[in-house]
Amino acid sequence: MSVVQIKLFDAQALQRLATMRATAATQMGGVSTGLGAVGSLDWVLMASVAIGAVESAMSNAAAKQGAETLRNALILERKIRRTGSFFPVGMIDQIEQASPAHWEVPAQALAPSGFIHNGEGFIVVKDSEDTSTAIRWSTVEAYKYEIGEWG
Repeated sequence: MSVVQIKLFDAQALQRLATMRATAATQMGGVSTGLGAVGSLDWVLMASVAIGAVESAMSNAAAKQGAETLRNALILERKIRRTGSFFPVGMIDQIEQASPAHWEVPAQALAPSGFIHNGEGFIVVKDSEDTSTAIRWSTVEAYKYEIGEWG
């Protein structure tokens, strides 16, 4: 297969998505106040129950917020997938490396954030007949970059 274009995605949008996912994971992990109680057994038991109730309420609120953040991340991910752009292989920096994680179209006046691979297991390419194909990168056994009439 002779690939002439590769689909890449807005780097800033992918960074926002990664941040949202990390935030959601943290929010859904629960809340610990770090508080403890010292004193008589009765005091420690009452304080522990009160602290547990507060932490539980805080954890529930954080989990709800985390679920909302995760929903927003899913919406952003779908938008990113729809708005990816195909670039001629000759425009892609480090295309000679057989690692999509290194491929980049640098920022320009029209696209100030640049474009990169989205980190998923597939790359989407177009051949010389403008046919789109998704390729599972982990199954590629050979890779050769040649500068052709399109590069």
